[in-house]
Amino acid sequence: MAQPLAPSISLRRTPLLVYLLQGPSALANSTRVWLVLVAFLGVVNLFITFVDAGLERDARAVLFSWPSLAAFAVLGLVGIVFTPRAGFPAAGLNRAIRPRVDALRSRRAETDSHAKPNADH
Repeated sequence: MAQPLAPSISLRRTPLLVYLLQGPSALANSTRVWLVLVAFLGVVNLFITFVDAGLERDARAVLFSWPSLAAFAVLGLVGIVFTPRAGFPAAGLNRAIRPRVDALRSRRAETDSHAKPNADH
């Protein structure tokens, strides 16, 4: 039996989108948020198309056409891939934002307690 000339390469069997959606990684979280937002834009497009609320004659309705939504979706996914290189935090991560929010709340509570005069005096 003949041996193959090149070693076999194992290919990923899961599609790229499924790979990006799985797991607790920052990329997976951002991709899930992106998917929800793109789905919302699709719902808005369906609303404009089928509800007939006068929006289909608006010039801005072109932004919600299927080709525009596809372009926005692809550009958003490319942006998600390059987000770590730009230094932005991942979308949907509470643990990245929570310490900052807590620090702002404690700072605001301190300034409010110093700014209010005591009612006993």
